[in-house]
Amino acid sequence: MRIKELTGQIDKLIPRRWAISSDNVGQLVSTDDEDVTAVVLSLDLTSKAVDIATNIGANLIITHHPAIPQPVSSLDSSSPQTKELIRCIRCGINVYSAHTNLDAAPDGVSFRLAKKLGLSPTSFLVPCPGEKLFKLTVYVPEEHLKRFSEGMFSLGVGKLGRYSETSFFSKGTGTFKPERGAHPFTGEIGRRSETSEYRWESILKERDIPKAIEGIKKFHPYEEPAYDIISLLQKEEKAGFGCICQLQKSVSFSQFAARIHNTIPTAYFVLSGDTKKEIARVAILGGSANSLITELFSSGVDCLITGEVGYHNILLLLSAGINCIQIGHFASEIWGLEKLNEIIREIDPGIQITTNFEDSPYTKVMEEIYGR
Repeated sequence: MRIKELTGQIDKLIPRRWAISSDNVGQLVSTDDEDVTAVVLSLDLTSKAVDIATNIGANLIITHHPAIPQPVSSLDSSSPQTKELIRCIRCGINVYSAHTNLDAAPDGVSFRLAKKLGLSPTSFLVPCPGEKLFKLTVYVPEEHLKRFSEGMFSLGVGKLGRYSETSFFSKGTGTFKPERGAHPFTGEIGRRSETSEYRWESILKERDIPKAIEGIKKFHPYEEPAYDIISLLQKEEKAGFGCICQLQKSVSFSQFAARIHNTIPTAYFVLSGDTKKEIARVAILGGSANSLITELFSSGVDCLITGEVGYHNILLLLSAGINCIQIGHFASEIWGLEKLNEIIREIDPGIQITTNFEDSPYTKVMEEIYGR
């Protein structure tokens, strides 16, 4: 499989539109579009990640954090910001980043963390605004129904969630009278005709409307096909940030924190809040929770588990009666790489994948000081 074919398929499964507008996601370093030799998954584009790629002959590194997080004015091999990028370019290694779009994906970063902690997510903490949906209705001659349906489905019309090629059709009679200058598929100029037709209905996403209209013109036999596109109140909601978990039985904060600490290996573990507080409803936010603090106030949670929270935001959480467990940025997000691994396996099971699980800055500091 070619590199751009793989990254294009990843874009479809965790689309870039799920990322926040300021995020820099997608293929950030592109060398030759050659066949994928092997893939390295890493939270960040570190020297270790590039070392792994060069050692195994991988020509693609996929990171969670953007390899180019902000505008870069120059490339300098001595700069901490760009030296690994230059190594990748020199070694012919492509770099792709999936950041907040992976955070927002179904079963994404926060959901993976929840499952690692033995918790069962019930909903997103902050659902992304769903895509607007439309109902498409087209009147198709009976003998052309199959060809028309297959043509529209080939364009992606009728995809809703995990279902594709959805439609409904019912039989009826259509009437029309061709006027002078018309070129009717059937019937005569100046004479009203009746024909057996099917009312064909399906679902459209707003971004697919132009493609669907072109499809109608291409696959419908009539010179002027009759169709309606009607806006629906429902939206397709399948992405969001963070998740909510309900415990089967409430426990004290001290007991809950001990359980979390014993479940996930991390050198960074900070508790905030009343140790006797009963915990029943928990929010999980991989990475930093600073940008979503106010959303937590109305969530009804007793506790937040996250990578990190700023000092002033901790005070806000405690004021709102929400305890907090910080487990470190790395430990809270590394499990999202398992999601990327599964996505690649789904696209092409034959691709060799190596995951860089051992690159936490916190772990390195603890090992250097305490030898463990």
